[in-house]
Amino acid sequence: MVLKQSEVSGLLASAAFCSLPRPPAAGQFRSSANFGDLYSADMPEKLKCLHAYFKERANQSAGASDNLISYSRKVLRWDFLLVK
Repeated sequence: MVLKQSEVSGLLASAAFCSLPRPPAAGQFRSSANFGDLYSADMPEKLKCLHAYFKERANQSAGASDNLISYSRKVLRWDFLLVK
């Protein structure tokens, strides 16, 4: 999946304001993509990282090129994770 940096910023902002829709109930392990857990748990480093990202994005000039960010998900076999 490839997204523009501005699109990623929009997704992060939506998650920070907990405005992303919840996924359909497909099992007990489906969680929301919102960052609500960051506000209730003791995770100041993650909030500092998010703040630094938005601060950097705000400092970039409006005419700067919109970089592309690629994402891919890799799944490891369970037996690969076991310590031998």
